[in-house]
Amino acid sequence: MECLTILTPQQNDFYERIKSGHLLYCDLNYLFSELVIIPEERLKEIKNHCSNIVVKYQSTYPGIDLFNNSFKNGLISYCIEQIYGDLILPFNEIDIGEEDFKVFFLKDNFKIHILCKLHYTSLNSIEWHISKEEIKNNQIIICLQSLQNFSNLHQEYKLILAGFIPSNLVSLTKNNGHLTYNNLLYCGGLRGYLNSFLYTESYYLSLAKQSNHQGDYLSAIANYTRALEINFNDTKTHLLRAISRWKIGDKEGALADCNEAIRIDFDNDLAYHWRGYINFKLGNFQAAIEDYTQEIRLNPLSTYAYYRRGFTYEKMNNLVKAFDDYSQTINLNKNLYQGFYNRGNIRYELGDKQGSIEDFTQALKLNPCLAQGYYNRAIVYSDLGEVEEAIKNYELAIKLMPNYGKAYYNLALLLADLGKYEQALNYYEHIIKIDPDFYQADYNKESLVKYLNHNIKLNLDDKNKVKLRHKKVVKYDKIKIEKSSDLIPDNELIKHDRIMPFSNRNFQQNQVKSKESIEKIIIDPWNTKQV
Repeated sequence: MECLTILTPQQNDFYERIKSGHLLYCDLNYLFSELVIIPEERLKEIKNHCSNIVVKYQSTYPGIDLFNNSFKNGLISYCIEQIYGDLILPFNEIDIGEEDFKVFFLKDNFKIHILCKLHYTSLNSIEWHISKEEIKNNQIIICLQSLQNFSNLHQEYKLILAGFIPSNLVSLTKNNGHLTYNNLLYCGGLRGYLNSFLYTESYYLSLAKQSNHQGDYLSAIANYTRALEINFNDTKTHLLRAISRWKIGDKEGALADCNEAIRIDFDNDLAYHWRGYINFKLGNFQAAIEDYTQEIRLNPLSTYAYYRRGFTYEKMNNLVKAFDDYSQTINLNKNLYQGFYNRGNIRYELGDKQGSIEDFTQALKLNPCLAQGYYNRAIVYSDLGEVEEAIKNYELAIKLMPNYGKAYYNLALLLADLGKYEQALNYYEHIIKIDPDFYQADYNKESLVKYLNHNIKLNLDDKNKVKLRHKKVVKYDKIKIEKSSDLIPDNELIKHDRIMPFSNRNFQQNQVKSKESIEKIIIDPWNTKQV
């Protein structure tokens, strides 16, 4: 900001030259000029546009001088675009004459809004009124002065770039919301000031965000690194770079960024969540448990901290603690079907098969397209001797996932045990078609074919037609229950000033209705739509 103080004495010199009529003038595009002359042919275009605005919107905005406002905006646009059109664009291309000022933004940094105001009055009495709302919504204010009044009589218009000022330097109490030449900075330094915003932290973050959306994570990392060179102690940027590093497989780099984020902000719950997730993927289960525990300490309502800690405990075969964490997950969000699904697995492993069925049933109520839920429930029903229910659930799983080899296999075993050999054989053949490497199915098919051929031969030799005996002819047992679901934070972006934990109001939106494998289900725990 010290460089801006140089522009103050230049503004004083400029003001004295205005009084004597000695102004710098250049009619070339994108080169600075203290004076801008709008020629007659361009004025005709502006006036025709203003007339059309009046015809189109006068009934919509009664009591507003649409022609005068649009005329001012046309003059402002010509002046600003003549000198700074290579850097800035109008914020709203549709001019309906509702306001008598114009707002622009930087082409390469849309967060920087530039308010332009034009007034006509004498040099000694001119003031530009600035409201509190205008200061809040804009980062830079440019003031213009017209040397002619706003009428249809003039053949050309001459506008003076009176000066500019960063909005955060405007003191409403000191200036009563009014700016004069003495309050402004010399416009000769405006281009340099605008350029300073193009290579700031926000500029590099904007580029990184764009690269992330395009899947160019290497460029995103490079831009996050540049942003950190400007502000190394920004926790959010470290987490963003950690995510991009994770995307390219740089696990150690991602972990290092999470460590740095925690060093900067020891109480950042999302930093612990990410570090826990990365530690889990690296196989550092105990470290992951510690990170999720810290996150829960900081945010006791973090559903996903309990969920992922439960999943980690399950990987460590600590089923009791996994059960407790999944139960807490369900207490915090009764609409998260993965919570019920995973707890159903734990109950099954702990021997609570009836409780397991209840959890799988609840998961299926929340997501009726969860083929793995039907598959697992079928296994439990089979263990409990409820064969018909087991068959029904295997068939529902197959209906949702027509190539669900495991479901076909277990169903074939059940049918063979019931003596329905032909149906079982058909299922084995179908499995081999969709997965030629399913060696259990291939072995069982061959065993069943030999068994059937042997008994058919017996029946032909025996005049009493001996019935096929109910005998288990397969070597392999049923395939075990499907794994618990690992919620993968795959679409991680930043919203506003921090990574936001998944909010309760969005749970319903994330009930996945697909037939994909549950290991591939993606749920975004950071409620990310768009930065």
